[in-house]
Amino acid sequence: MPRDATGAVVTVEMGAQQLRRDVVSGASYCSQSDRRAHFGLGQTTTIDRVVVRWPDGTREAFGVTGVDRIVPLKKGEGERQKGQ
Repeated sequence: MPRDATGAVVTVEMGAQQLRRDVVSGASYCSQSDRRAHFGLGQTTTIDRVVVRWPDGTREAFGVTGVDRIVPLKKGEGERQKGQ
């Protein structure tokens, strides 16, 4: 599995709303993308959790306090989730 989580799917859950981002390394020929999943939350000031489906298929949920910040997530440090 790549150390930079290329291929992971990151979902931010805020009440009934969910935002999804895929971690990719490039979107077109000879390009490079920022591997951080960036979420524009608008006026939202809190989120319920962040769920990551890692490239190997495992899922973990992370509690995140605050917004407007970079939050590093490390595989094995979240709460293991079942299903898809």
